[in-house]
Amino acid sequence: MKGIALETIAYVAIALVGVFLLIIFVSGPLNDFIRNSFCYFYQKVFSKNTEMCKPIETVPEPVEIKTRGSKELARQVAAYSILCWEKATKSLKTKDTNCYNLILDGGPFNPSITEAYLTDEILIGESGCNRLENSIAKDVNGNPVDYSSKCGKDDQLGWEVGGDTIGIGCINPNDYQDASAQISELQIYHPGCDDLSKSQSSDCYAAYHRYCIDKGYDGGVPQEVNSIDGILVYCFNSMDYGDADISDLKSHNFWCDDLGKTQAAECYSAYHRYCIGKGYDGGFPQEVQLKVGVFCFNDGNYRDVQISELKGYHPGCDGLEKSQSPDCYAAYHRYCIDKGYKLGVPQEKGRDIYDQKLILIKYVDADNQVVVKG
Repeated sequence: MKGIALETIAYVAIALVGVFLLIIFVSGPLNDFIRNSFCYFYQKVFSKNTEMCKPIETVPEPVEIKTRGSKELARQVAAYSILCWEKATKSLKTKDTNCYNLILDGGPFNPSITEAYLTDEILIGESGCNRLENSIAKDVNGNPVDYSSKCGKDDQLGWEVGGDTIGIGCINPNDYQDASAQISELQIYHPGCDDLSKSQSSDCYAAYHRYCIDKGYDGGVPQEVNSIDGILVYCFNSMDYGDADISDLKSHNFWCDDLGKTQAAECYSAYHRYCIGKGYDGGFPQEVQLKVGVFCFNDGNYRDVQISELKGYHPGCDGLEKSQSPDCYAAYHRYCIDKGYKLGVPQEKGRDIYDQKLILIKYVDADNQVVVKG
């Protein structure tokens, strides 16, 4: 017909194909290809949604892995990620695919397996990038970060490290003193420690250090904070106290890369691993200047504790993102007392692959934009 434009004919043809596929779709069981083709036309071409095209969760294949070290585990994660990507992208897909549950027999893994480690050491270093493009980098809290690697941008792979847990070091020092210090007293030791809201700041940690030295101990850490009693500080002696370069700490946790992060969870993870590397049970910071003064302790017991359990000790400790909050410090204190110890400090946080036992590798549909969380 003369008056009908070629563009109109094309749209009519696409519509007829869509109707044909819809008739087949509702008339009986379909294989994945027909279902995916229909959903592609319906969602991508016509920009419509339907219940029939909602993502279907798949059951991941369990894989038991025995591994002795970080590099070996990184190779395993990279290999199964490549398999997952190939499995999910070999045909037209409109659904999420939970590929593998890696069940780990081993650990803890020091250094931990971050995306940067896996990309730089394994995918780039061992020619894996020609098989798999590693996705946009995110930190341990799931926030996008700048990452200069050219090893991919859009692979749509996700890692979910099992367990919303916080690794706590419960400590039983042989000699200690606990005292409630008013903020006005702590301010004498460091002028920046001038408000209860700063109890987890580097200024207040310097004040705890100096306050405890005045009492005859090597350093200290806060446990409870309230407006009447002030800050409950535990003073005790270290097994080793010394200054650490931020570059050294970064080698233990990639995201501990700036002196402004010394009170962040990723740096506490670095203190833990730094002190373990020196033969001790764990560590936490004290003074921060050009370097970080790290207090390493013994007489500790490391435990991965679910956030839901910690919430039972303090209702305000209800998320991984609060691991460095006064509410969670109160929860660590009460939890460790309940287990027969005197005090507790955070050491690890659950999204990092350090001592967790389960990693889910999944491919996520492009519209959902879920990427690597390691």
